[in-house]
Amino acid sequence: MMGTLLLAGCSAQKTGDAAETQAASAGSEHTITLSGSTASCSSASVTIDGGTIRITGAGTYEITGTLNDGMVIVDAGDEDDVELILNNANITSGTSAAIYIANCGDATITLASGSENALSNGGSFVNIDDKNIDGVIYSTEDLALRGEGSLTVVSPAGHGVVSKDDLTVESGTYSITAASHGVSGKDELVLSGGTFTIAAGGDGVHADNDEDDTLGNLTISGGEYTITAGDDGLHASGNTVISAGTVTISESYEGVEGRTITISGGAINVTAGDDGLNAAGGSDQSGAESFFGGNPFESDASASILISGGTLYVNSGGDGIDSNGSITMTGGQVFVSGPTNSGNGWLDYGTTATISGGTIVAAGAAGMAENFSSAEGQGVMLVSTGAQAAGSTIQLTDASGNVLLTWEADKAFECVLISTPDVQQGSAYTLTAGSSTQTVEMTSAVYGGGMGMAQMGGMGQPGQMGQMGGQPGGMRRP
Repeated sequence: MMGTLLLAGCSAQKTGDAAETQAASAGSEHTITLSGSTASCSSASVTIDGGTIRITGAGTYEITGTLNDGMVIVDAGDEDDVELILNNANITSGTSAAIYIANCGDATITLASGSENALSNGGSFVNIDDKNIDGVIYSTEDLALRGEGSLTVVSPAGHGVVSKDDLTVESGTYSITAASHGVSGKDELVLSGGTFTIAAGGDGVHADNDEDDTLGNLTISGGEYTITAGDDGLHASGNTVISAGTVTISESYEGVEGRTITISGGAINVTAGDDGLNAAGGSDQSGAESFFGGNPFESDASASILISGGTLYVNSGGDGIDSNGSITMTGGQVFVSGPTNSGNGWLDYGTTATISGGTIVAAGAAGMAENFSSAEGQGVMLVSTGAQAAGSTIQLTDASGNVLLTWEADKAFECVLISTPDVQQGSAYTLTAGSSTQTVEMTSAVYGGGMGMAQMGGMGQPGQMGQMGGQPGGMRRP
């Protein structure tokens, strides 16, 4: 029986004792050769019906060639781990996923070294079961992507890569174009490496679990990401954590979103039509409710943004850094250009905003400008500059004329927020911003109150904007 199974062609249905078949398949390697409208293989764990290739046993399966209209389905046992090696594979599915992981243990897709692979959908998704397949790669199981090759994914009617469990990416080069989300995971989405170019009509990278608010987490610890998105560049219904890597979001509605956002490293450059960073949602393309319902105008103590390292550039049409709860900065470098409209500010927070390390420079409109509510170990200043043009240079010097900071603002602005470890209470500084030059005497650690709804009093002298500490922005939560 076993010898017969090993010699049987892929078109034959698997027969005999299931345990024997699994034992024969586990750890073995097979080649699936795609040839236009069908495929061939010599493993009894693979059945072929026209353009539908079904893998039913554990093992490693190398896929090579071109399939014009078909799909690879993994439908193995619950404990069967399956690895698919794409080696110059090109698969188009007219009405479903090119690769569908329906059932198995752990699933891995490996890009063979030096290979160029392409997966696409023809423009519609028609249900073949009750899983509502809507991605070119669609997995109901834990899925890992890796390898030293490249993969192009085109999804004109849905998502690019989807896992309804955990999704991890270790390496590889990916070009993903999708009408909806580019890369989507449910419980944990962990990106530790790889090079991504993503053009998405929805979120560029999306982690969402609407059943358990402890899940839906996004972690980036390496890799390079170039993203244009119709909605969020990076989105998590849970926690968004970035510790390393290069993230460039050149177009988005909101740049980086999560119930909490933690940045400890990496180089991040965000361009957003609305908020650059947004903790706990608020206003988005689908409505003005937070991820799990509720009033977005209310403070949320569970929401937070923590920046302890890395470099962050934000160019925002709405708030630069927005948290329905707290904002804490202990390190890193942050540069915020915008907003230019008076209905938003570079900071917007529901409870507190504290700074105890790092460097931040922000330039934007004065109407809703907010300062940090407290500073420890270094000072922070909010200074009115009058109207200054885009491209104006902002420079801060100490009393001895030493240049502490120089930055060129991307957009027009009316006031500036600055904090560095060199700014200390009791010292005087000269701030030059475009055509404005003025002396700032740090009589307190937090110099200059904002002009938001909760900060109408204490205008102070020109260039000072009052000595009130920054207070929460009241109804300006979205």
